Amino acid sequence: MKRKLILGGPGSGKTTRLLSIVDRELTRLPPYQVAFVSFTNKAVDEAVDRATLKFDLQRNEMPFFRTLHSLCLRQIAMRFGKILNRAHLRELGKILGIEMTGRTANDEEEVSSMKKGDRMLFLFDHARSTKTEMRESWETVGCDWDIGWFEMMRFADTFVQYKKDRRLIDFTDMLETFIVMGEPAPVKVSVIDEAQDLTPLQWDVVDTAFGDCDRQYIAGDDDQAIYEWAGADVKKFLHLDEDQREVLPVSYRLPKKIFDFSVNVVRKIENRYRKDWTSSNEEGTVQRISDASELDLGVDSGTWLLLTRNVCFFPYYKDECTWQEMPFSIQKVSSIDQGDLKVIRCYENLRKGRPVNPEEATSIGEVFEGKMKSLPKKKEYHLDDLFDRDPGLWHESMTGIPATKRAYYLGILRGGDKLMDDRRIRIDTIHGVKGGEADNVVLMTDVTRGTEENMEKNLDSEIRVFYVGMTRAKKNLYLLEPQTNRHIGNFITY
Repeated sequence: MKRKLILGGPGSGKTTRLLSIVDRELTRLPPYQVAFVSFTNKAVDEAVDRATLKFDLQRNEMPFFRTLHSLCLRQIAMRFGKILNRAHLRELGKILGIEMTGRTANDEEEVSSMKKGDRMLFLFDHARSTKTEMRESWETVGCDWDIGWFEMMRFADTFVQYKKDRRLIDFTDMLETFIVMGEPAPVKVSVIDEAQDLTPLQWDVVDTAFGDCDRQYIAGDDDQAIYEWAGADVKKFLHLDEDQREVLPVSYRLPKKIFDFSVNVVRKIENRYRKDWTSSNEEGTVQRISDASELDLGVDSGTWLLLTRNVCFFPYYKDECTWQEMPFSIQKVSSIDQGDLKVIRCYENLRKGRPVNPEEATSIGEVFEGKMKSLPKKKEYHLDDLFDRDPGLWHESMTGIPATKRAYYLGILRGGDKLMDDRRIRIDTIHGVKGGEADNVVLMTDVTRGTEENMEKNLDSEIRVFYVGMTRAKKNLYLLEPQTNRHIGNFITY
């Protein structure tokens, strides 16, 4: 098998390059002999859509355009029962007498804050995904989680028996069973995307499914490998036995100053692939700020990512956005109460002469605190059906909405933003925005004690995380000076 490694840095058009490879291979081979595997359904769907449009194909003609789990599911899942879901995990928690929700996490900090049963499941799956003894995961990953060893063994035994009794499989079962019982995919070409994030178990699936290919394309970027905490094996990616290597030559996202700065930072990683590539033609800026109040988040400034390493630092950004009267989201949750937004819209429609339905009329009554008349039974209501006289502007009369919130909403509108425009400014962790981008990125360099301890043990992994954060910026990168004594600031300097 001939293997080609494709290294694509941030904004280098890796997806476009892989789709061009798929296009070329589909001109040579029937679609059932080409495989495209990625972590997300979105990436797979993009490849499928492009192939169906260009080559006039149907989805079922491309059986190996899948996520890894879907690939395994196709062969083995229906033979062994149903897929484990959150309802099953809640039931398992009751059996064990522990709280369990089935919640997943974006980073190791989120894992440590999950319910005890969810953390035990993470440890159990971590051992399976990394192909290590459970005790090793328990001692290293879960050493500070207040989970006893015998308690952990009881969880594992009960979990295995629970699935067996109910004929259930989980996602890790799919991979393990495929490795034992699955057959190599009858394809001649395989394209593996985001390979730097594969766990040892997932690498085994790739080797089992595509070991007989004529040609294999493995794409990724070791500098963006930020899932070691979840079991990703970046060392495997760094030591691939490839026949040919291609480095995508240009970052179409990163302007010169941001590119130069981020490359200088990532060179501090001891073990990495060397990459010769360059920036876009734009200049861009890298600015150091001492406080978030120096930012102008106005509507004309474009899109923003306000990033932290740890969720505990979110309030710092939240307070500034609120002070500047800007709509924003925190981990995709809007700063605008959607119930408030709906009732404001309904009331404004009323004042413009448009009717509302009974449900909308009831919601309006709840924020007017006894000012509304008793509702007659009707299918729709106008303003004079609800009030003896026009109550006035919403921000003056809706006393059921706290005054501080009304003032915040009104400030947003006066500043030129819309109340539903909460996607322009996004507060999130670096892990939460991997793959995203914005005109402006603000990067907080502070870290928690746990992250600081990880820096001492594995500095490379933390440099990669902050590299991912700074390379989301398309125009301006703002580095926020440390606000605490714990930070990575010394490692991301000019």
